Amino acid sequence: MTIKKKSGRQDVLYGRIEFGFADIDDTTFHGAIELPYGATVVAGAFDVLVAAQATVVADVGDADVGNRYKNDIDCTALGRTALVPTGFKTTAEGDVGITFPVKPTQGSFQLEVQYVVDGRVAMNQGLDYRGPNVRGA
Repeated sequence: MTIKKKSGRQDVLYGRIEFGFADIDDTTFHGAIELPYGATVVAGAFDVLVAAQATVVADVGDADVGNRYKNDIDCTALGRTALVPTGFKTTAEGDVGITFPVKPTQGSFQLEVQYVVDGRVAMNQGLDYRGPNVRGA
């Protein structure tokens, strides 16, 4: 069996948002970066820019699984925490966002998400497979 090459390539898409404690009005999921249907998160990070009060943690996920990409990020110290891509592909348009189990009363944060979209082609590199001994663009 021959691997059937595909010439289509896409760039990794990137979303970033900075927000503060005043933007968080409760302890429910807060959508922050919208992803299209068929998107897969491949990387990302959550940054604590200004520390929150003691005991504040954050979960990064989506409306279905609030901690899909990271659970219990310590928000009491400055730092950067890498997200953990799960391979999950969105089945509808939706947000990656934050849940704070305890509402912060101080602090500033940043969320970055890198993702690819199934079936998207931004450019071509090489040739598609056309069959044995047949090359074509």
